[in-house]
Amino acid sequence: MIRPQDRRHAVDLINKAVADGARAVKACQCLNLAYSTYRKWMNDPDGEDGRPRAIHAPNSKALCIEEKKAVLERYCHPDVCDLSIRQAYYKLLDDGEYLASESTVYRIFRKSNVNVRRDGSRAPVKRNKPTSFEATGPNQVWSWDITYLKDAKHKQRFYYVFAIVDIYSRFVVHADVYDNEGTDNAKQFLETAFKKHHIKPRALVLHSDNGAAMKAAETLAVLQKYKVRQSNSRPRVSNDNPYSESLFKTMKYRGLMGKRQYRSIDYAKDKLKKFVTKYNTQWVHSGINNVTPLCRFLRQDDILQKRRQAVIQSARKRHPCRWIQGQGKQFKTAGSQFLNPDKPKTLNETTSKDRLIDRDFTSGQASQREVAA
Repeated sequence: MIRPQDRRHAVDLINKAVADGARAVKACQCLNLAYSTYRKWMNDPDGEDGRPRAIHAPNSKALCIEEKKAVLERYCHPDVCDLSIRQAYYKLLDDGEYLASESTVYRIFRKSNVNVRRDGSRAPVKRNKPTSFEATGPNQVWSWDITYLKDAKHKQRFYYVFAIVDIYSRFVVHADVYDNEGTDNAKQFLETAFKKHHIKPRALVLHSDNGAAMKAAETLAVLQKYKVRQSNSRPRVSNDNPYSESLFKTMKYRGLMGKRQYRSIDYAKDKLKKFVTKYNTQWVHSGINNVTPLCRFLRQDDILQKRRQAVIQSARKRHPCRWIQGQGKQFKTAGSQFLNPDKPKTLNETTSKDRLIDRDFTSGQASQREVAA
């Protein structure tokens, strides 16, 4: 707000400029001040800014008290109370329910002091990203990693979860639990995944961190066998493998798999299977325009987005006055997905610098050849 002494000072400067021959309008422009404002200040130089005391009429297009209460009650209902507002909004939208826009729901929750995070995770740390690959469809770029689950009885015993995520759809294409993270298990795990999805030669990029199981000779031999391109994170930079890290965070925080409750490997496998089913079929992702991974993986997201748009259009016809900015929110299919987007390039646009190392494990020699376009 502008203080009275600042008003008087501005008026004095403009008056002095006018006395020296300048035009009042041009002098006002030098102070980024409207000429009409200058005239008002001239008439009342000691007046105070009235904006803090202004009383505005209620917005006729806003939700009434009963509608706001209905929004709070619906989003706190047991079937959606454990979901974030965004997850709950799209779940209700897919079920044909629309009470208010997503931003309005957030605004109502903020005013009611109930918009809080539901996990204890800290804020993410921003780091530089490496060169990326572009995925324009399923089974083009995968990301895989290994995490551990604690044993219920023994502190030094762990079960190891191997998981592969398709970055185009966020679909967990394959996941399993082993009693160790050895190279034999990694080899078996990858071969099962490649056969399961009928991976063609030179059609897939497999990204991982620099773990021992990922860079072992047996693992590289499997990649060579199926002509799968290898991609690795920079050392000690977990953000270079964001899709797998995000999956494991969801698994342990939202999926409640981080607690020490696993008494056997069979029990851990059963819990993982249930989590993967729920993750693939029920949870929507903002990165793919809030559809489930299975819907995106099967390329059915366009049909779902059109159905959502129809629900919004129906709600708009009932209350047209609440849509004041054109068409409102548009539900569209997400485009290409990038692995650590910095310098995007498609799989068919590799350069001479992009090479695969083909290892001859029988002779212990290594040769290089360029990736075919």
